Amino acid sequence: MNRFFEFFLTAYRNEGNLEIRKKAKSLLVTILTLYITVILLIISSLINDYLQVINIIIFSSIFIFFGFIGILIKRGRYKFASNMVISFLFLCVNLFKYLSEPFVATFEINSLAFYVTVAMFISLLLAYRRYQIVMSIIFAISSLVIIYFVRVRFMPVQPGISSPLSALFSCIILIGLSGVSGLALKKIFEDILKVIDEKSKRNISWLEKLSIIIISAKSNIEIGEDLIQIADNSSVSLEEMSRALSANKENINKLN
Repeated sequence: MNRFFEFFLTAYRNEGNLEIRKKAKSLLVTILTLYITVILLIISSLINDYLQVINIIIFSSIFIFFGFIGILIKRGRYKFASNMVISFLFLCVNLFKYLSEPFVATFEINSLAFYVTVAMFISLLLAYRRYQIVMSIIFAISSLVIIYFVRVRFMPVQPGISSPLSALFSCIILIGLSGVSGLALKKIFEDILKVIDEKSKRNISWLEKLSIIIISAKSNIEIGEDLIQIADNSSVSLEEMSRALSANKENINKLN
């Protein structure tokens, strides 16, 4: 598994933004999870003999799309890839809802609210800027409003069940609160990463200074060793000169 991540994330080794490095891995995990989910859906469709032409087209499109995203990640284009995935998620949940058979008016609103909330949380995981979370909130609320006016308001209201308009307002409020919470979490996450990044840079700077000191000390030691060697050599030379002078003195005394 480590080799799998190393293969796709090589371009982010020298990435200065710590958040981008972490998010790139999250996006890769998300794609892998969605690939497995699609494969399981295909198997389920085959078992239930429900694999229609439209399903084949959708599944093939998903495979091709995420293969393209994998290429973007490999090339270091995380920012562009994350925007595409977030947009694709909201497109998929809306298509899934519009292609499914209508059930009950209130259920249509609540089920779509669940799907777009899941897409919002995935967006929170992948977002590297806060504007992406804001766009996710707008996409989610727009999806609910559009399905209400295009589809739900023409459906009969079941007796004893809350009105779809009431469900719409409730879901919009919940999504808004979830979005605000997501923005707050994003801010906290950014602050934590900023502190980690600053500490990491300080540690690297300290290690570089320590390395310079060690190299300097090593040079001084080498100079000291050279001086000791020179002193030793000088001492030997002085001893040899002393012996030579003594020998000359003895020779002179003998001549006298």
